[in-house]
Amino acid sequence: MRAALGVFRADRDRSVNLAPMTDLCEQAARGNADLVVFCETAVTGFAGRDDPRHDLGLGEPGPGRSTAALGSVARRLGLWIAFGLFERAGGTLYDSAVLLDRTGDVRQVYRRIDPHWHRPDVDTGVYRQGAALAAVPADFGAVTSAWPTTGRECW
Repeated sequence: MRAALGVFRADRDRSVNLAPMTDLCEQAARGNADLVVFCETAVTGFAGRDDPRHDLGLGEPGPGRSTAALGSVARRLGLWIAFGLFERAGGTLYDSAVLLDRTGDVRQVYRRIDPHWHRPDVDTGVYRQGAALAAVPADFGAVTSAWPTTGRECW
């Protein structure tokens, strides 16, 4: 199993971010990677202001436009792809990680269980956390995502 870390300077415009993410996936595929991992909020950039009027506009559904675009890349290149985004579910917002399999299907949407992605005084009816971790079987082993309670992000 070969993993690649896709590192780029994320912009506040998700349409701008999808191009370097696609390019990095293509480079990883040429290097025989099985999995490409991008950072927290790679799709949207970490542009949150802890203001629901602004931040809800950054979010998108877990299966949404960016997931479909990167799913197409995963399918075309035969890669697993993991990336972060602000996930909007109705009037709520999560700091989420999406895992796509080689066919481009969503295998997991992990909602960060640690609250350190926003200020402690925000509206908790809007800024939410997930409740659990789960492992997903992959053709190279089990995959899970986690943001430990130390506040340090990792897959």
